[in-house]
Amino acid sequence: MKAYKRVGEDEFEEIEVKPECITLCKDFDRLCICPTCGKVMKYGDTYASSFIFDKRYVSYAVCKDCKEKERAIKEEYYRSKGF
Repeated sequence: MKAYKRVGEDEFEEIEVKPECITLCKDFDRLCICPTCGKVMKYGDTYASSFIFDKRYVSYAVCKDCKEKERAIKEEYYRSKGF
């Protein structure tokens, strides 16, 4: 499946994710895969990615560890901009 990864402030690159990677789901017990690291988890245990989106700009579900890495990247970016 095609997805889009943020690589700059307004820049995205097209990437491939497995079909088991999901964005939105009503079943919180559904198993899914983190598109960043491949970890299998329940949808209810996921976080909305800040960097990986579908074509409608809906975030993919990522694991806690990958979300923490995204937060660190965002914090460093904002710190470098003087925020």
